[in-house]
Amino acid sequence: MVTSPKTPKRRKAPAPALAPTAAAAAEEIWWDRSAFATGVDMSIPCPEVLDVTGRHRVLVFGPMKVLPAGRWRLAARFALSPDAAGHDYILQFIHGGALAERRFRPTSSGEFEVALVNEFDHDAAAAIRLWNARALFHGELRFHGALVTRESATPPTKQE
Repeated sequence: MVTSPKTPKRRKAPAPALAPTAAAAAEEIWWDRSAFATGVDMSIPCPEVLDVTGRHRVLVFGPMKVLPAGRWRLAARFALSPDAAGHDYILQFIHGGALAERRFRPTSSGEFEVALVNEFDHDAAAAIRLWNARALFHGELRFHGALVTRESATPPTKQE
């Protein structure tokens, strides 16, 4: 916007003192690869291409961002090379003490999305762990990130 001396400048309204967090206000949150680490050492950023060669281990971990209580769906997105396909992997969605886990085996190379749902009864830091379930001799993984979608604001009450 171009202003002249005769045109008053617009000012932004002040932010409310207690604005909701981005996670609480949004129904969908994209956690980009840059928010993740290699293994469980958060000081080693997740590279564009991960060599999956080696022992059973955590390949991707993070981002340890606070999500409010509720039912959340996580969809991790990644690509596998031909040598990395045909092997077992484990995806975990962690929030406080709540853990959702899925074991999967892609049968071919290409782009993949693996989804999990987890219910949280309190606000806490959330993270994912992507493991190779067994030692691999060769292969590459390209982790793109994860889409986290809030399905409901509060977890359903448990029937006894």
